Amino acid sequence: MTTGAGSLKVSRTPEGVRFAIHVTPRARKPRVGGLHGDALRVAVTAPPVEGSANRACLEALAQALSLRRGDLAIGSGQRGRRKAIVAHGDPARLERRLRGLAGD
Repeated sequence: MTTGAGSLKVSRTPEGVRFAIHVTPRARKPRVGGLHGDALRVAVTAPPVEGSANRACLEALAQALSLRRGDLAIGSGQRGRRKAIVAHGDPARLERRLRGLAGD
């Protein structure tokens, strides 16, 4: 696990990585980048109704990480703003990309 004050926490798993996001639903513009504590900020225009913000969040992350939507899953936090995301793929590549998005 890579940790640090004011930096994104990323845990490597056998299939890829696990990291936290902080979601802002009903944003003016969709955006992936920056930090909220130790979580990656994700802004989506969708409202937090019937999972639409969760779906939009995973789609935005997939695009930002150059992954297929099926390579991402919400590990925990389905109903909150803070969510644990599991991404399948090359852990080193994913961690580099995530750190770039977070501004680390």
